[in-house]
Amino acid sequence: MDRWLTRWRASLRIARRDALRHRGRTLLVVAMIALPVFGATFVATVIRSSSPTVATTLQQTLGDDAQALATVDSCGFVIQQMPTGVRTCLADQPVEEVGEADIAALVPTGAELVPRREFAVDLSTDDVRISDEVLAATDAERVPGLLPLTSGDVPSAPGEVVLAQRLVDRLRIEVGDAFTIASRETDTPATLVGITRNGDSSGLAAEGTLPEEGALSRSWYVLGADPVTWADVLALNEIGVGAVSRAVLLDPPPRSEVPYFASFGADSRLAGSTIGLIAAVAGIGLLEVVLLVGPAFAVGAKSSTRQLALVAASGGRPADLRRIVLSAGLVAGLGAAAVGVALGLLGGAVFYLIQSRGDYPPPNLALPSWELAAIGGVAVLLGLAAAWLPARTASRADVVAALAGRRSEATPRRRVPWIGVGLTVVGLGLASVGATKASMPMLVPGVLVMEIGLILAAGGIIALLGRVAPRLGAPARIAVRDADRQRGRTAPAVAAVLAAVAAATAGMVYTTSEARAQDASWAPMAADGTGYLTTYSFIDPAEDAQGLFDDALDVVRAARPDVAATPVLGLIPDDPAGYVELWAERDPATVCPPGLTADDGAEDDRCAVGTITAGYAWGAQLLVDDGTVVAASGLPGATEAAQALADGQILVNDPDLIWPDGLVHLTLVPPPDDAGNETADPLELTVPAHVVEWRHWSYGLLLSPEVADLLDPASVQARVAPIGALVTTPGGLAQADVDELRRSLAGLGGGVSLQVEGMQNSRDTVGISLIVAGAALAIALAATGLSVGLAAAESRPDLATLAAIGASPGLRRKVAGAQAGVIAVIGAVVGVGTGLALGYVLSLWQRTAGNWGALWEFTVPWPAVALLAVGLPALAIGGAMLLTRARLPMVRRIAQ
Repeated sequence: MDRWLTRWRASLRIARRDALRHRGRTLLVVAMIALPVFGATFVATVIRSSSPTVATTLQQTLGDDAQALATVDSCGFVIQQMPTGVRTCLADQPVEEVGEADIAALVPTGAELVPRREFAVDLSTDDVRISDEVLAATDAERVPGLLPLTSGDVPSAPGEVVLAQRLVDRLRIEVGDAFTIASRETDTPATLVGITRNGDSSGLAAEGTLPEEGALSRSWYVLGADPVTWADVLALNEIGVGAVSRAVLLDPPPRSEVPYFASFGADSRLAGSTIGLIAAVAGIGLLEVVLLVGPAFAVGAKSSTRQLALVAASGGRPADLRRIVLSAGLVAGLGAAAVGVALGLLGGAVFYLIQSRGDYPPPNLALPSWELAAIGGVAVLLGLAAAWLPARTASRADVVAALAGRRSEATPRRRVPWIGVGLTVVGLGLASVGATKASMPMLVPGVLVMEIGLILAAGGIIALLGRVAPRLGAPARIAVRDADRQRGRTAPAVAAVLAAVAAATAGMVYTTSEARAQDASWAPMAADGTGYLTTYSFIDPAEDAQGLFDDALDVVRAARPDVAATPVLGLIPDDPAGYVELWAERDPATVCPPGLTADDGAEDDRCAVGTITAGYAWGAQLLVDDGTVVAASGLPGATEAAQALADGQILVNDPDLIWPDGLVHLTLVPPPDDAGNETADPLELTVPAHVVEWRHWSYGLLLSPEVADLLDPASVQARVAPIGALVTTPGGLAQADVDELRRSLAGLGGGVSLQVEGMQNSRDTVGISLIVAGAALAIALAATGLSVGLAAAESRPDLATLAAIGASPGLRRKVAGAQAGVIAVIGAVVGVGTGLALGYVLSLWQRTAGNWGALWEFTVPWPAVALLAVGLPALAIGGAMLLTRARLPMVRRIAQ
């Protein structure tokens, strides 16, 4: 053992001295390894900080000294919960209604219960109204420490409220100002007495501020000296009450005493497919780092060839030579671990400080613990893995040739590229089958095997390129032959560029296709920026529709004179709970035949299942329009559709509803009588129709006034009445405009609402694609630069000889550019092709996995892909030529 430690100590000393002697190369290697270490540490810090610690949970939930918070679960059944408070219902075990006395009987004797209620509220001032907030109410003085105040005091009397800073800013008020809380059609005057930091909570009102009958939930703080134990929590679960206990959070019970884990523990784990996907992505990323760093260690081993040969000539064994080169990887890994972890922790802290100023800040800053040891260990393993092949090559070097100054290279093994080709084909086939069958256990290994196969095949691709060397110019011929002869140096760089470009291309295709699918799933009713003023819902009486519409329109026009409002009419049942049974029959030739098997139905276009779409909706089932609403919608083709409605046609968005006679066949079923009996036979109508491409369900059947008049009001028991309006302004509606208009409409009741098209989330796919392409460019240029640097060091004697016999000084720059071009062109071309194939496989998986179906389309971001395919070789060649010196000193050549 002592001899083993002595050998490692000497090897590490040599590696440390070599690292200090070649600082530039050492910094580059450390930076390459530290980059994933930094990313992993940063992500671990963000994830840790995104989840509240036990101390944060206790402070936010229980304040300074409350023992527990007991909440009556809304499911009405016995519940099972974890120590953290997460719970689920046992739907086969109902419970009776629970009150304060029932909870008091199950908590420690003498405990005091303080009620807490949560309410769905709208907050408003004279100018602004904010909707859909949840406000809690309790006696804050008896439960101190619930909210960290930035200014003001805790609420102590009914009507006093503390609000989060984000709501205070939107309401444009300060401490001491009055505002209004609306809950269940009840307006309550309130005063702002304090402001708390932003977070999940909207704020806290004093007990008695809001009427208890409108509460969303019923909870009680348990105060007292005695803790609420896990046994007490389980007893509360039996009556349908969940509890967050201070004692349980500080000292959780073992898993064997938690019934939740016995029943639902398997469901709480990550799916194996998800773990496999994460492992595959991480494995490819780490392999990329090894490919990038490996050539740098090869450079070090090459430059130390004579030193290693002296060690061997002095009695050193091959294992000692391997140990010396591996020690360089160990030193670089340790340095990268320290640098990457420190920068990752610093980045996580900066991210927390930035996010803490937002509307929904992370709950706390929590630093990783055991994760840091794992990340550091991975960094060390990366350094050793990157140095393994150079160490193995150094241990097999010809000592005599190295001492004489001659170069000797091992003959490449012919079977390795063929193994790579075979693995690539097998991986692509496995991934394709996995995507078709929606099988993640086949898809993930297939992708991983495909990437490994391409890396192994890189040497064979270089050999194929070497066959065309005689047809190239002098600089390119020298570069191609050098790359072919020195595959041990060139192949890892080509593989690194190839893998980076392929991963980036596949990622950009996937991101762009996903964004396209998300956009396709949203079905707009009008152009972005158009407001939907809804004045009717299914629960409102039909006779009030006109009056409520007129009042809402007057309010909007008074608040914003520049607003243009287009009335929207709907077919409203006389009975608020009624339903107009009117639909368009599909052409019988397009109906899915009955009795088909699942496989036959999948191959028959008539049996295709429609995709689910999202979008805003009016409060009526059927719309009636003479063309004015459609014309104001601003959608493509609105002019033609509006003219069709003006001509008495209807609108449909399914071509299969048009029968061979060119008409749409409508079926109307009169509503039953009070006893549920049919009052008349179904009415069948044939009407002309205009087909639009708008997928919103409102355009699935939109009636013209002429067609609506064909329906007998007595038999339909419905009439045409206004249900809202399209609201437009010259510059569109912003969030501040919406808040002001909602405040103006607040006095008309909860049935009136205002939404705006285009305010749904939408990702910047162009920006994301450019970021991914830029990252791939950086990685590929780093790999190319490392390989060109090694090639320059090895080619210096040859280029010096060429200069001595009359070659121009610029030849060396041209050769360096050609060497970079060989690596960049092969990596970019093959990488882009591989990435497109991989992106298609992932798209096939999304179409068959039941996630998006036909909404998912294989979409290629050609500008970003072109940036990789063309920009990478151009930058690599230009950079190599620019950074290479044209003149070299003469180098002594030893006779071979």
